[in-house]
Amino acid sequence: MRVAEHIRIKLDAIGCDIAITNDWDVPKFEFTPQEVELLAKMEHKRWVEEKLSDGWIYGLAKDLRKKTTPYIVTWDDLPEVEKDKDREQVRYLPQLLAKARFEIYRTREKQL
Repeated sequence: MRVAEHIRIKLDAIGCDIAITNDWDVPKFEFTPQEVELLAKMEHKRWVEEKLSDGWIYGLAKDLRKKTTPYIVTWDDLPEVEKDKDREQVRYLPQLLAKARFEIYRTREKQL
């Protein structure tokens, strides 16, 4: 599943959704630290599944021709620098959606 298709799945996991907005005074949405961590884990899992379905395999080094990458691993085995990339992607999501005229809102409280 591609990134855009997975946004609603991630947001639903934390009790959120998106809506079109024309209100530019909407307060900036921020995920809690626990939400960032959960969504980053979900993004990494989505990325691994996408790579595997595209024929990529684990390898000690990234090789575009051989379709190998050292990052087809579980979240716990992922280097911290790579985890931080997923976390930053999650933190940027509200801003990215706002540029497309969407806002994130809470539909319910989710216990993490």
